[in-house]
Amino acid sequence: MNNSKQPNIIVLILDALRADHVSCYGYHRNTTPNIDRISAQGTIFLETIATAPWTVPSVASIFTGCYPSEHGATQENPHLDDLVPTLAQILSENGYETIGFSTNPWFNPGTNLRKGFNEFNLFSNEKSRKKHIKRKLLQQLHLLKKGSRFFVEPGNSHDIVDEISTTVASRTHRNSKPFFLYAHFMDPHLPYEPYKEYIRRMIGNDKGMIKKIMDCQLIRDGLVHVRYNLGLERIDKETIDLFKLAYDAAILQLDDAIGALIECLEKAGALDSSLIIIAADHGENIGDHRLMDHQLCLYDTLLKVPLVIIGEGFPRKKRYEKQVQLHQLFDTILEGASINRGDRVNGAGSLQRMIKDSTGLEYAFSEYARPDQIKSGYLRITPALDARFDTRLKSIRTPRFKYIQSENGDDELYNLESDPGEEKNILSVNEEILHEFKKVFVKWQSNLTVHSRSKHHSSISNDAIANQLKGLGYM
Repeated sequence: MNNSKQPNIIVLILDALRADHVSCYGYHRNTTPNIDRISAQGTIFLETIATAPWTVPSVASIFTGCYPSEHGATQENPHLDDLVPTLAQILSENGYETIGFSTNPWFNPGTNLRKGFNEFNLFSNEKSRKKHIKRKLLQQLHLLKKGSRFFVEPGNSHDIVDEISTTVASRTHRNSKPFFLYAHFMDPHLPYEPYKEYIRRMIGNDKGMIKKIMDCQLIRDGLVHVRYNLGLERIDKETIDLFKLAYDAAILQLDDAIGALIECLEKAGALDSSLIIIAADHGENIGDHRLMDHQLCLYDTLLKVPLVIIGEGFPRKKRYEKQVQLHQLFDTILEGASINRGDRVNGAGSLQRMIKDSTGLEYAFSEYARPDQIKSGYLRITPALDARFDTRLKSIRTPRFKYIQSENGDDELYNLESDPGEEKNILSVNEEILHEFKKVFVKWQSNLTVHSRSKHHSSISNDAIANQLKGLGYM
């Protein structure tokens, strides 16, 4: 166990998990029983907004406390510059051992998201398949009993849990220095491939429905969202509902892994005096706004994410309703580690401070750069791409309104109170609100600290990673 005053810091990022599909956020299906149980020990933030709708810029914002315009790791240049300090670097310089785990191929060395980690483990599908074969062999030899949590074919997230548990146990048992543990899980990310057991647990013993989900090839098609977003693939409501069931089953599968991880951390004594953060980097469209995946827009389906924090400064069983942003985790973690960054003049502030003062962010800002990284994947389907693929988006959100500004002039304004689904654009009848938001945008941009950076032309470190990204619809 860590005896220093600095807590262990454990950050679990659940890729593509939208807040409104999490049961402790009011979802009608029980997708997250373990997260629900864990969240009772801390604070649930009900209005958490990501700075970007996909992994690289969103995670870079968590790691740096900067907006995408500041840190520069975006679709146009998915590489975090060496000059931008990261959490892993700062914590390492202040006595922490920094360890990372991920199944997301964007954590390859080319993006530099691993900067500052003493150790980073990137899991490939191939590695998980090898573990799966090993488990099958152990079952056949009757060395893995049915009571084991690994008897049901678990998938990548459970493989990470295996590695994390071993890593954490080795450090806690030797009374080592505090650690910063970052783990990134991908179960709810397209293509949705939950194991049959989790589909059954989600919908019951409806064999006909289970078969429909298991037999639906579109759900496992890595490019279905590309065709759908281009209007080249029509998906009826019944099939969209199958997608949602598969997505929910994938969430349940991931929640099962999170429960196993927390149990292992508890047994290792690693949760004592720890700061634990469970969040998503972005959400997901599943037919919402006639879109799939998490590109080409800045709607709340992609930006509103779950966030649960357990530790000092975060009251138990607290549901915090004021608006916050995901990149505030940077200041939150540093405050939790008692590290003072006097140069953080423009930082949004820590969440501990907001809880203490009962405040929230009046404005939340998010960005979507020109989608250069997905363009090549879309060009594999058709050479005729519309203006969305040459357009940058910015949004400003209050608890009541959302304004989305587009370079191509297709701006949008929504009343989130009366239209939480952002379906009715009220821009043309609200000139006064629009004028005020434009002034806020100008002020916000004038306060940004854009780090100098050189153009990095390759974010792909090897062919295996490139193939994984192609399978996700990139490249």
